[in-house]
Amino acid sequence: MHRAMRSAISNDPRNGWLRRTTYGDLEEIGGWVSGTLGKLFQTEDHREGVKSFLEKREPVFKGR
Repeated sequence: MHRAMRSAISNDPRNGWLRRTTYGDLEEIGGWVSGTLGKLFQTEDHREGVKSFLEKREPVFKGR
C-alpha cells in the first residue's frame, strides 16, 4: 500500500469520500475535495509523510 494511504486521518470512513464522489454533482465534489485536501495538508500526519519521504524512511503516523 502506498505510504500516503496508510494515514488514519485520510482513511477515516467518517470523511464520507466514497458517498460524496459516487452520488454528488461535479461542483459539489470539487468543493469537497478542495476543502478536504486543505484540511489534510495541515495535519501532523501530512508533515510526517512529507518529511519521511524526503528522508527516505518509513513514516510514523499518529492520526493527528
